[in-house]
Amino acid sequence: MRAATILSQEGLPIASALPHDVDETQLAALTASILCTAEKASLQMRAGDLEQVYIQGSDRNLLVLTVGQNAVLMISTNKNANIGLIFLNCRKICEKIALLV
Repeated sequence: MRAATILSQEGLPIASALPHDVDETQLAALTASILCTAEKASLQMRAGDLEQVYIQGSDRNLLVLTVGQNAVLMISTNKNANIGLIFLNCRKICEKIALLV
């Protein structure tokens, strides 16, 4: 993992471990926007409740996962990271975070 942030569904930062050159507030707002758009697409396609969004970039991967009804976890990984293992661990982390928020 290269970076992580927990934010509210509304896009407000709760906690983060980000590089110094990343604006926490702007990233939280952008992540909430991505999640909102993905939720609308999921509903339109009758795919059920949205659980996660995966963005594959040329250098890094971004994962956005819902944490209960109130929060979102966004992480950034290296390009060659084992995504399956990361998703598994993130789901476990999300369950623990959901108990706190």
